[in-house]
Amino acid sequence: MVLGGGGPSSGRGRLKDRLIGQPCAYCAGARVSTTIDHMPAKVVFLGKHRPRGLEFPSCEECNKATSNAELFAAVMTREPATPEDVEELRKLMQGVRDTVPGLMEELFAYPPWLGPIPVALGQPPPLYVAGPLVHHHMRLFAAKFGFAMHHALTGVPLSAMGGVLGRWFTEPDGAHRELPNTMKLMGLPTTLAQGVKTVRDQFEYQTYSSKTLELNCSVIRIRKSISLLAVSATDRRSLFKVNNNKWGIWAPGDLVAGIPSVTPTGGGGFPAQQRFMGPAASVPDR
Repeated sequence: MVLGGGGPSSGRGRLKDRLIGQPCAYCAGARVSTTIDHMPAKVVFLGKHRPRGLEFPSCEECNKATSNAELFAAVMTREPATPEDVEELRKLMQGVRDTVPGLMEELFAYPPWLGPIPVALGQPPPLYVAGPLVHHHMRLFAAKFGFAMHHALTGVPLSAMGGVLGRWFTEPDGAHRELPNTMKLMGLPTTLAQGVKTVRDQFEYQTYSSKTLELNCSVIRIRKSISLLAVSATDRRSLFKVNNNKWGIWAPGDLVAGIPSVTPTGGGGFPAQQRFMGPAASVPDR
């Protein structure tokens, strides 16, 4: 079952008629939707070939606020296997350089204060993913995912009193380690599909909702690169019980400012084993 969107039989025109003018999924309907938002964005998929599903009503402000984060997520999750894939990644990286100065440089710059580079003999250095720019953009991407999946599971935007916890991991099974008991309640992994075409090799997601739909949890995996974990609640005060505010809590509308209303008490950073991704052997023109 594919959540959200119109499914294979819904044309672009019918999808637009159904979503445009609805309350925005990301700001509790403070503004009406003027755009259709895809989560994950088309740019995350090879060649931007994305089946229908998981489309959401979004105002222009919320949609534009996360465009750089989505572009960077596309870079972070690429695993180029052909010359065409490499060229696509090269263009994505240049797009990040043009829109967010310093972000790609931070990704490839190993901080000397961390000591010797943890690299195997004959392998290039890993990507450093715990820098502030990298972490900011990926955390924003995870938070948007939480608002989108709440809408997919409930059919309505998260209310103004609601909130989202969003976390990203540098491995596809990170959520299992963070919330192992919740993961046992998750449904089977699913993906986007259109006819016989699926993107399971690029994207999968699992969800769990409480009986009252007041608490929803979702996990997505993008290739073998990263995973996202998001928990949404209709009353954001209840989210403090989930992880003692180690991640921060995003309120509806926070995506535009790019800062959660409740900042993480622990800084929202990574444990040492999650500071790196790689090695980055297939990254062109670092």
